[in-house]
Amino acid sequence: MHAAIHAVLLGLALDWVGGVALGALHLLIDTGWPVGWWIRVFKKCEAMPHATLIRIWTDQALHLATIAAWVAWF
Repeated sequence: MHAAIHAVLLGLALDWVGGVALGALHLLIDTGWPVGWWIRVFKKCEAMPHATLIRIWTDQALHLATIAAWVAWF
């Protein structure tokens, strides 16, 4: 439901294709798989005391990066 709300609102702001694409990417990011992969492969910090904060900020950075990339590309 959360990703669907983002898809509708981004569809209104950008276009329907952007809304669907960014909604799907939002859903993928929110599964936690891309963030977990990034932390495991690149950051190598899943056992650190601040791993939860790193996970939260990486999640938000991925959300912003996908929107920025879509706007820059189209």
